[in-house]
Amino acid sequence: MKKYFIGIVVIVFVVIIAFGIKSVFYGDNYYLEKAFTTGDESLCKKINLSDSVSNCYIGFADKTKDIGYCLKIPDAKYGMTCYNTIANSDKSISTCSSIEDKYNCYTAFAATRKDPNICKDLSDQEEINFCYKVIAIETHNESLCSKIIDVHSTDRQDCRGDVSGTR
Repeated sequence: MKKYFIGIVVIVFVVIIAFGIKSVFYGDNYYLEKAFTTGDESLCKKINLSDSVSNCYIGFADKTKDIGYCLKIPDAKYGMTCYNTIANSDKSISTCSSIEDKYNCYTAFAATRKDPNICKDLSDQEEINFCYKVIAIETHNESLCSKIIDVHSTDRQDCRGDVSGTR
């Protein structure tokens, strides 16, 4: 009788866990799909998984070309993806000047457009250097590393190593 009871408890436990996992994944997909089909951005907040929340806001940013959605993304690694999405559209880079995260926004625009002149609009030398480095890596153009002003003794050298793949 005791084994029978333990067996039932285990089965119930497995069903509860499976249902919980299913509801997280399927619930997230439901809200993501519903958000896009209805245009209701508030549904992004009902999604549990950080990646899915980020994808929800990226989708709205892409659809509306509104960079404000990028600022709602909870996971920083997806912020640049969102800025790149906006940069790939016809959106003006002036949008970057209206948000708090200017650095990542300008860098994304510069990298997407492969335009090192955009880097000059950043105010901090380390940010400018990183912007040049990102474009140098994207374009495999080691000569862009010469634009870097060494804030740290090896900034230019590090850039060259990253472009050539030796670092």
